[in-house]
Amino acid sequence: MYSVVLVDDEYLELELLERQVQWESLGFTVVAAAKNGREGLEMVERFRPDVLITDVKMPFMDGIALAQQVYKYYPETRIIFLSGYNQFEYLKAAFHVEAVDYLLKPVDIDELHTLMRVVKSKCDAENQKKSNDITIAIEQVREILVLNSEDNWNKKADEFRQLFNVFFSTEKQNTDYCIALVTVDEISYITKYQDTCIFTINDFRMLFSELVEKLNAIFITVKEGVYLLISYLQPWEVIHDWKKRNEDVQEYITICFLEKPVHVSRIQSEYSRLCQLRDWHVHHIGTGHIKSADEIEQVIAYKKSAAVRMAGTLDRGLLLQFMQRGESAGISEWLAAFFNVEVEGNIYNRTFELLDYIYTVFVSPNKALVNYMEDKPKLFRHLTHIESISLLQDVTQTQILKLVNEIVNKAEADPCQNIINSVQRYVEAHYHEQFTVEGLGEYLNYSPNYIRSIFKKYTGETLLEYITNLRMERATQMLQNTIERIRNISLGVGYSNPSYFCSQFFKRYGITPQQYRSRIKK
Repeated sequence: MYSVVLVDDEYLELELLERQVQWESLGFTVVAAAKNGREGLEMVERFRPDVLITDVKMPFMDGIALAQQVYKYYPETRIIFLSGYNQFEYLKAAFHVEAVDYLLKPVDIDELHTLMRVVKSKCDAENQKKSNDITIAIEQVREILVLNSEDNWNKKADEFRQLFNVFFSTEKQNTDYCIALVTVDEISYITKYQDTCIFTINDFRMLFSELVEKLNAIFITVKEGVYLLISYLQPWEVIHDWKKRNEDVQEYITICFLEKPVHVSRIQSEYSRLCQLRDWHVHHIGTGHIKSADEIEQVIAYKKSAAVRMAGTLDRGLLLQFMQRGESAGISEWLAAFFNVEVEGNIYNRTFELLDYIYTVFVSPNKALVNYMEDKPKLFRHLTHIESISLLQDVTQTQILKLVNEIVNKAEADPCQNIINSVQRYVEAHYHEQFTVEGLGEYLNYSPNYIRSIFKKYTGETLLEYITNLRMERATQMLQNTIERIRNISLGVGYSNPSYFCSQFFKRYGITPQQYRSRIKK
């Protein structure tokens, strides 16, 4: 429906226009009626109608003065004059404001019906053209945002401004707009790997369409799950209300916005800034928030000033003990420290290294666990699709607890598994010492040969291979994270003879410890 404002100082004429014309069947609805030009201008400012039908001769402000104001500030509104005078001055005034037509009073309803059908056809044609122009402009905006090209944006900024103003039906001179970045968080992970998410990308699109309709905003799909919202009016109250009414999707949607309107020339650069701030926020703080750019920058500044950094790494041996004893609370606390304390290095690489270590110690030696646990390369691919540290922590913890449950179940079902767990705990605690299998057997009250036999049977590798693998893994950690001399590293992982340590290292990795350290540093 197109909107109409009626203005006439004659009550009966106004009543006739409101009640006798079949507005809805013609595709129009009367949104307001005024008794003089001053009231009429207020109604136009309030409703911004598609059509203004006004008498010419009126008190306070006549129809010509009203039309001049409307034409100046709301050029999209089509004007129809009504008058009991067929005078040249009125016809000339109508021409100057590009009036649709000039009808003599008393109004002939059939004549008005015919005229409104013509007006509707013009409205339809102009709206179609406007829609096509806006669609083309939106695609151009999208391409420039994808390319992150500030030069291309500057060339098109004024053209975009004109089209935006047409879309918002605002003043031609307007240059400032409100913008917000809207994202579906963890979209890659939840669409590929998370079975618990009951929403599809089409569901999100429908929700966003509802929001855009309420805001009368331009909504640009930059790429799947990433959208730019451009609005003439401040939309934040509407956005907050919309998000509250859709609580079931709150955790999946983050909206990052600028608190003040921005000049059209800066939309591209501010979009890039919002993307960077949003990525930082989702990664470090989590998903499902509505935050201004200023709020996020304040949190970043605070985090930098208050960050507690670790000099080294957490004791993995403690995590192994928690796992072997099935202590889920201890595992959770250890992982919370691992993910929440600032350390040097990429969090994804550190997580891969941790899981690789756990697979080496627990999964690889045990054929039953190899079949039960998720394939390691597949798991690592899953993790690379995660955006936030919080989800990375949850998925890692889920995998570890899954492994722990299987270890505990096997230990309960098979007493020999307890022996294997005890051997692994002992080796983990004493790998840096010069211990013997005889000493291990004495500690566990089993013969050395029985320990060797049962360990090989249950893990698929000899006890010596297990000890050597663990020592080599710890040696690589020390080479990466410390500046200790090779001799000291050799002693630190249980080899009193550095030459023998180097030969074992070369046998496993194909390079010397010093070469390994040099490659890691490059």
